[in-house]
Amino acid sequence: MDQSKTVILGLGNAMMSDDGIGLIIVQKLAEQVHAPDLEFKVSEKVGLNLIELLLGYDRAIIIDSIITGERAPGEIIECSLDDLPSSPRLRCPHDADFKSAVELARRTGLKMPEKILILGVEAVDIFNFTPDLSPQLAERMPEIVAEISTLIKSKL
Repeated sequence: MDQSKTVILGLGNAMMSDDGIGLIIVQKLAEQVHAPDLEFKVSEKVGLNLIELLLGYDRAIIIDSIITGERAPGEIIECSLDDLPSSPRLRCPHDADFKSAVELARRTGLKMPEKILILGVEAVDIFNFTPDLSPQLAERMPEIVAEISTLIKSKL
């Protein structure tokens, strides 16, 4: 029986307050959720550097911070790769957005996940240099992790 492999990838910067929430959530999920077809990874890399982390998986769930200014702190926004804007041109490797990096990898024949789900967690502060989450997100962390865990299980 062929079982598909899924990577749960947390993104962010651990030293920029709420920007590190994707890293924290995935670390907590890795402690709580155990399944042979799931792998948990975290990264502070961006753009083309993410290709190697997604290579060979059938599905990917990306968890990162987002600021819309329209949602409550900790609210989870669900979207697909198609919902993300594409960069019209690639000036240098540091320039590639996530969607462009995946599309480039696919065009070159690399095995990228067929299904990519992106979960953005509404952040309050991604600009202050501190390893601490904002009080709003720190207080809601157990609830956010539980909600994302339930959401992941429903998508698998």
